[in-house]
Amino acid sequence: MKPIKASIRFTSQTTVAEFIDWWLMTEVRHRLRSGSLDEARTRLARLKDLRHEPLADVTLEDLISWRSGLLDELAASTVANTRVTVRQMFRRAVQLGVIPFSPAAELLPPKLDTKPGRALAALEVPRLLEATADLRYGAVVHILFTQGPRVSEALGLSWDDIDVAAATATVRRAVTYDKTHGTHLGPPKTDGAEGIHHLSPGAMEAIAEWRIVDR
Repeated sequence: MKPIKASIRFTSQTTVAEFIDWWLMTEVRHRLRSGSLDEARTRLARLKDLRHEPLADVTLEDLISWRSGLLDELAASTVANTRVTVRQMFRRAVQLGVIPFSPAAELLPPKLDTKPGRALAALEVPRLLEATADLRYGAVVHILFTQGPRVSEALGLSWDDIDVAAATATVRRAVTYDKTHGTHLGPPKTDGAEGIHHLSPGAMEAIAEWRIVDR
């Protein structure tokens, strides 16, 4: 294994905040959607006073105390997600030769009290589709519960994306939200979501009925 070269850009006095700002703007923003970038920025802002400390001075004990304080304010799941991003940041600092090792490598996740999710029973789905059939987004509900796309992808469909003859929908975009642009159309969350998706007869019937109303 090759030894890690010391960083030229950063020094032993480079603060956590300085590295975070550089990392987010030069690397992370090119890899994440704008909404995910906002979430990463929010998570790292939770480091609070540790942001002003030199990156090389932060210890595991500092992070354990920080995590304990955060658990007094936020849900354990939020703290767990924040820990993931903080560990990614410190690990990247090590890979770039800014610090010799990550103080977050041994930072344990908080205990999560997981609860089973609520899923509709088989007999509840037809009742839901019937109850929402005359609503504005009734066709969207039908697509969601019979085709399984993400909500953002279903809401991103336009009439130009629907091929009635072939009974298909082409996913090209998704409705997304971020603090900079608000609600807007952007790329789907995953590349695999893009493309042509075949629709069920029931979904096509709901779409056809809504198209008559929409006109």
